[in-house]
Amino acid sequence: MAPKPTLMGYSQGAVMVYHMMANYSVHLSAGVALAGYLVPDDIRIQASTPQSPPLFVSNGKNDKTVPFQEGREAGIAFFSEGFNVTFFPHNGGHGCPRRVWSEASAWIQAQMTR
Repeated sequence: MAPKPTLMGYSQGAVMVYHMMANYSVHLSAGVALAGYLVPDDIRIQASTPQSPPLFVSNGKNDKTVPFQEGREAGIAFFSEGFNVTFFPHNGGHGCPRRVWSEASAWIQAQMTR
């Protein structure tokens, strides 16, 4: 059996990660959502199970495209359904500073060794 993929997305790609995590998490090993938001009218998060993958969420505190609070609320929504969520805020805007890439990469590596 092939290993399950880890999905990573930035901005609109993060919206897609949230969609896949909310609806098809059983098929994933982990999700990374960078500078994204949850589309509440389109996504109903299925409650986690012991097999649900972890989720890494990061948003910039000065993001004018996807406000910080929207990224934070997305992470909280998954956490509220029992998902293991790591939230990594940063002081930048709508982007992924080197520190975010480093943290996300280290997080992915840690998930792969579990």
